[in-house]
Amino acid sequence: MKTLSLVLSLTLMAVLPAPEAFSQKSDREALPNAVFAFANDGGTELLADLSEEPSEKIAVIKTFNKAICADNKILDITFVKHQPRSEKDNGRQASRNFKNLAGDVFHVVHGKLNADDNCLLVSRNYLQSKRLVPVKTGGLTPEGFSARPAKCDGKTKSGLPHQQNRAPAGCWQLAQIGDNDRLLAVTYEPRKKNLLAALVLRIGDKYMVHEMPATANSVSAWREGDGGEFDPAVFAPLFALQNKKDGSWEIGIVWSGEEGGNLSVYRSQGSTLEEVVKGYRYWMAE
Repeated sequence: MKTLSLVLSLTLMAVLPAPEAFSQKSDREALPNAVFAFANDGGTELLADLSEEPSEKIAVIKTFNKAICADNKILDITFVKHQPRSEKDNGRQASRNFKNLAGDVFHVVHGKLNADDNCLLVSRNYLQSKRLVPVKTGGLTPEGFSARPAKCDGKTKSGLPHQQNRAPAGCWQLAQIGDNDRLLAVTYEPRKKNLLAALVLRIGDKYMVHEMPATANSVSAWREGDGGEFDPAVFAPLFALQNKKDGSWEIGIVWSGEEGGNLSVYRSQGSTLEEVVKGYRYWMAE
């Protein structure tokens, strides 16, 4: 799978249809002060679609001055303008179509991104009680493709908790977080057509789980066109934040499919990971 050029390497229902807009839904009320955006070809600007946001929230978002991005970056940003849709817009939320899309443009004040990089836009206050923890993924192959996640070692897999009384069947490491912690993708023993996978955050000896159920289907199970198979390679961790006050975690992830990618922030709550921010990018090839 290629790095983010046209394709990124995240919803958590069985099969995901491709929404037609890179939109932020009202599900984000648990974490209202955050919105996803993506970078232009030059990596100097970010575009966020705020078309479904109420006007009072748009006013707040336009004051955002920080972007949390992949490669352990937090960049200063400033709102530039609202960009109207061009007649040349092909509907793809990709850097090559950046100037044609309707949306709100933010300028990267210092530093530079890669084309199509995804970032979470927030206020400075949002980061006051949080620290960015380094995230290390498998990197790239010599050909420039994202390396497939490595399978978990025996000790890691055997230590995983059961979910819904099911033993883990497959386990892959999506990222190393800090020195010793891990973000894992796990599948569990199927029950007839009832399938189960999960994102698992292991911090020390604690496990936080986001369950991803699906129904067996030879064409689409977890998402459209996946051939009925769970593929850990389509998950790309973006960042990890730890709340210094309560010890909770927030993990940014992109989950890619044929037509686009789901962007999510998961927050740890006890033994679970709850999706508190969501977005979508549509980039299917023309």
